[in-house]
Amino acid sequence: MGKRPPFAQMEAMYRLRIIPEGTPIPTEIVTLHRATEVLTTIPELLRRHRNCQRIEVCAGTTALFAVDGKGRLLDQDAPAQ
Repeated sequence: MGKRPPFAQMEAMYRLRIIPEGTPIPTEIVTLHRATEVLTTIPELLRRHRNCQRIEVCAGTTALFAVDGKGRLLDQDAPAQ
């Protein structure tokens, strides 16, 4: 079996920022390496952070999406509350 190209060896890094009500400063930042982990971790974070206004999901420096405190997808074009 041949060597894998360098880009195939890189792991994606996803960051989930938990933003509480009334402040833009995250109370926790979670780093994950797989998209499937992102989707399964969001409900757990919402249970742990009951005062969560939103969870922002980024890959590197690119914002991917955000969910509100109930786990509903937020419209990216809507102004932040």
